Amino acid sequence: MVFDTISGDSASTSTKFGGTALNKIGNFLNGGGSEIAYIKDDDIVITDPSTTTKRVRIDAGTVSASNTRVLNMPDRDVHSNVFNEVILLACSDETTALTVGTGKVTFRCPFAFYVTGVSASVTTAPVGSTIICDINEAGSTILSTKLSIDASEKTSTSAASAAVISDASIAADAEITVDIDQIGSSTAGAGLKVKLDGYRTA
Repeated sequence: MVFDTISGDSASTSTKFGGTALNKIGNFLNGGGSEIAYIKDDDIVITDPSTTTKRVRIDAGTVSASNTRVLNMPDRDVHSNVFNEVILLACSDETTALTVGTGKVTFRCPFAFYVTGVSASVTTAPVGSTIICDINEAGSTILSTKLSIDASEKTSTSAASAAVISDASIAADAEITVDIDQIGSSTAGAGLKVKLDGYRTA
C-alpha cells in the first residue's frame, strides 16, 4: 500500500519526502487540512485489534476503469438494517377463500439471501382454527416450526406458536415455494401474504 503521489520540499525522492508531504500525512491522520487523501490499493481490510476475525473489507478491484464510486455518509447513524432486503409474496387473491395445497406460489430467489425472519398476514381472518403455511427451498422446508396465523387474527406476529427458521441460507436462483397446510375451519382466511426478511449474501 502506498499513499498517492506526495511532493515534498527539496527532500522529495522515492524514499524521502519533505515538509509538504509530512503535512499531508499529518492531515490524513489527524483529520485536518483540505486535501483528499488517496490510498493506492485495490483491497483494504480494517481489523478489530482485539478480535482479528472481525473485519471490514473495502474492495475497489471490481470498479470499472475510469469510474469513481462514491459512498456518501448520511447525517445520521447508519444501522445494519439499511442493507436489509424484504421479499413479499402474494399467495392468493384478496377475497377468495384459501384452500390447502402445495406450491401456492413459486418464484426463483433473485440473489443469495440469508433469512432473518418470516411473517404472514391475511385480509380475512380464519375462524375456528389457525392458518398454517410452509416455505420451501428446492422442495425442502426452511422452517422447523411452520408459519401460523391464529384463529380470528390477521397476522402471524401475534401467533401463539412462532415460526422457527431451520435453514436460513437461500441460494441465488433457488426455487422458493409456499404451501398452505391449514386454512381455518368454520371460516377460511383470505388474502394471504408471506414475507421473508433478511439480507443479500452475494
